Amino acid sequence: MASSWSCGLCLFACLLLSQMLSHIRQVHSGDEDFQITCGISNCEKSYNKFDSFNRHVKNRHHVFLEIPATDINDVDISTALQFPKEQIDQETCSSCTLTGY
Repeated sequence: MASSWSCGLCLFACLLLSQMLSHIRQVHSGDEDFQITCGISNCEKSYNKFDSFNRHVKNRHHVFLEIPATDINDVDISTALQFPKEQIDQETCSSCTLTGY
């Protein structure tokens, strides 16, 4: 069972996928080198524009949008959205706060 959705670019975590999408849009989507791999249910689709990624999640993974991560059972799901950036420093995040939304 998943306990939270985790941002692959910083230490932010939340209970709802919709909150994670909001976080990514507000904090990371403006990055010049923005790139994200979905990771939901082992989905390997990658995007370099937030709007395309957001549309993909809403069309293909909409069932997860408002279900708290703690309630997701028996589903093959990767809770860490992946950002393939070599320079990611998991210890610090200068782009956001970790207090949540």
